Amino acid sequence: MNNDGRLYGLDNCSRFGADLWGKNQFNSNFPTSLACYMRDQGKNAVFFKVNSDLSTECVERSFDEMFGTNLSNKDLYFDFESRFTDYLPLVEGGLERVDLVIRKAEKEVKGGKNVVVAGEGIRPLEVKLTVLPDSATYSKEQDLWGPEIVIRPATVKYCALSIAHSVGKKEIKDIFNDVGKDVVNWGSQAEALSILPDAIAAMGELHKKHHAHQKPLVMQPIWKTEGRAPILEADNAFDVFFWSDFALSRVFTDQAAKNDKVLSRFSRSVLRVARYFYEFGRAGSGNIDMYFASMTYGQQSDKEFSLSGSITNGYLRHPRLQAPKMPASVVKDLILDGGQKNLSPERRFDQTIYFTFEFE
Repeated sequence: MNNDGRLYGLDNCSRFGADLWGKNQFNSNFPTSLACYMRDQGKNAVFFKVNSDLSTECVERSFDEMFGTNLSNKDLYFDFESRFTDYLPLVEGGLERVDLVIRKAEKEVKGGKNVVVAGEGIRPLEVKLTVLPDSATYSKEQDLWGPEIVIRPATVKYCALSIAHSVGKKEIKDIFNDVGKDVVNWGSQAEALSILPDAIAAMGELHKKHHAHQKPLVMQPIWKTEGRAPILEADNAFDVFFWSDFALSRVFTDQAAKNDKVLSRFSRSVLRVARYFYEFGRAGSGNIDMYFASMTYGQQSDKEFSLSGSITNGYLRHPRLQAPKMPASVVKDLILDGGQKNLSPERRFDQTIYFTFEFE
């Protein structure tokens, strides 16, 4: 891998050179570049949100709203694998890193030169690059295609912190105090099952009463292929969906409610968040890492949960799920100065991008 090439919009960011193209880096760098490009082109994003009746819907919203600012891309700093320090007062112990923090760009003089550095944090985002269709839906009619999405524990932690930060201590306590006040051992599977229905109900009350506070949390770029072939659909290849913090918590609450007699991964997410909300309501902060570590219920803890395309199709219903906004040719506006030479053909997404450069 050489250090040539750059990505559109990422002139002010925490990655450069080889770090733009590594496996774990490119999967968040490229989507951020795509979002910056669509923003500059005056396109809207698709926002997945919760309504007051607990229904969910996807609506078009500006990237300004999704980014949390009307500052131009050149006045922003894209800080990858960073911490959103506004949430530090809400946690005891450490605060995990999030995939991307959108910050204001600031200038400093270093070595007699003006350099751009990371400034105040504006929006923390988890980035989930997903392919359409997934293995569960590629053989179905296109209107039933969906992308699989895998959610990690850090995403659910940031979901809880984001909601607590917006809604406030008193309001959270009013809803969750009765859920946790008699719990002896949150890590006990038997006790967890006994309080799960109340935790699910409390999440619903939170979503109904305070849905106006929801804000973007997950940026889900979609790349659409011709079925299982590693070829981008020419005219409808890329798009960017955003999930609100309330939408993410509504989804795992919905899934847990389908069987509240079982401690599924979705149930575990409800209980973990409910415990954090209970402690936050009492003290204004909580040791969220400890809660997650002690509430495993026999499940591995490296992954929070996943949703197949058959499930996401029902939530992300929008014309742009079938026909993403941006054509395949846009990759040549995003990957600049020979950056495609740094891609690794053994990785499926890289291979698809590489073929687009080679055969268009």
